[in-house]
Amino acid sequence: MHLFCSGKPVLIGSGSPKPRQAALDRPEIRLRLNIRKGRTPGGHRVKATTSESEPETQTQSGSSQVPSATSLTTEISYSQEDKLFSTIDASAAGLIHKPGTVFASATLVAGTTVGAGILALPYSTQDAGFTASAAALTFAAFYNIITGLLIAEVSVNTMCQLGRGSTSIKTMAERTLGKAGAKITSASYIFLHYAMLSAYVTRSGEIIGDWTHLSHPVMSIAFVGGLGALCFKAPSKLLDDFNSTLVIAILVTFGGLLVAAGGNIEPSALGKADWSALPETVPTLSLVCVYQNVVPVIASSLEGDIKKVRIAVCAGIAVPLVMFIAWDATILGNLGNPHLQEVMRTTGAKDPLDLLSKNDPVVGPLIQFFSLAALTTSLIGFTLGLVDFVGDSLPLPPKHSRLLSYLAALLPPAFFGVAFPDAFFSALDVAGTYGVLLLFGVIPAAMAWRERYGETTLSRMQVVGGGAPVLLGIGGFAAVVITKELSQTLINALPH
Repeated sequence: MHLFCSGKPVLIGSGSPKPRQAALDRPEIRLRLNIRKGRTPGGHRVKATTSESEPETQTQSGSSQVPSATSLTTEISYSQEDKLFSTIDASAAGLIHKPGTVFASATLVAGTTVGAGILALPYSTQDAGFTASAAALTFAAFYNIITGLLIAEVSVNTMCQLGRGSTSIKTMAERTLGKAGAKITSASYIFLHYAMLSAYVTRSGEIIGDWTHLSHPVMSIAFVGGLGALCFKAPSKLLDDFNSTLVIAILVTFGGLLVAAGGNIEPSALGKADWSALPETVPTLSLVCVYQNVVPVIASSLEGDIKKVRIAVCAGIAVPLVMFIAWDATILGNLGNPHLQEVMRTTGAKDPLDLLSKNDPVVGPLIQFFSLAALTTSLIGFTLGLVDFVGDSLPLPPKHSRLLSYLAALLPPAFFGVAFPDAFFSALDVAGTYGVLLLFGVIPAAMAWRERYGETTLSRMQVVGGGAPVLLGIGGFAAVVITKELSQTLINALPH
């Protein structure tokens, strides 16, 4: 397939010659698709031409002849201001335009955002209070929208320049930041996944251990082992159906939680606001709003149409934001209950979810089921992502590459769950600070800066306005938080 950006051809496919750089402003798109001679797709203005790799030859009669009698190239030509390319599927009726939909892309963003990080939200925001944390959540969502759109900008530019219908964050980093930038991006990706998996393993072992009255570390091993075996052995359709069922159960349980616990909210508890406590919430808030890893997928599905990508990202984040605020209001509002306050004083309990699950006979089981289902879906997603990355990055023996990829992905988190069975919140803090804010804060701003203001401008298309000040603000904010947390960690590690 050939992709035209501003009339400059680039070839999509393996073994392609390196394409020419192409600008993205007001591109004219032409897709050339090899079809059988005599088969003409309907519904398009079609022009038959010869393939560039098979030039025409002249017969003695002077007529043109294509060397390969079974293959012609059909050129579908039209102008688009926003779309980078078209997704074409072959069918019995001819060639059918099959783009992704904004709704499906927004759903993917929302589903990726709503994960097990929501379990840490009440714990991290209880000192700041609902009012301050709701404002901080809104800021975190807006910040993540901007960084996601920066990734979309670089993704679309990369697809156009390289002549591909899809790309990855690693490829984008190598193109804009060089090999060193790609290595930092890969290291951040691996670190984030290991930290998240470690947090999920410890929390799931704790929940199952409380149910069964067995050792938390043993249950962590059992959980990650069973789920890893399911991911490894189950057919893709079965795994998809299992995951989809859990997602539906999560939504139903979430609604039940809001109804069951909503009647116990103390309105006075929702008015609390300690703005000075907000800095401590940044790692968790950054984590719960993460979806940026699916932006390249969305950009490809929506054919590089930036307007559609913007809508999908904004709509996809808006739904989880409402859920997070409602969740935080429900849990923190229940902490105003005098009985729960007394329990917190006498037992020293710090986790609002754990407190409610052990002291409310109705809400408790709902919280435990919701938590385990959210942990399961998140662990499946992060496991599959890390397994694919490990398989592509490490020189593993082909015969056992899949098994070794799973072992490399799951053994470290399993060992972490055994060694640190109560490290759920600290693991999430580390993931949010050194994983999310670097991979989806500093790096997107750096890639966009390199594209816009580097020695060689790679593209004139900009998805996020505001110029250099916005990029400096986005990257600078993440860098300041990382530096602050790192400094505090080093200070705490020094002997006193």
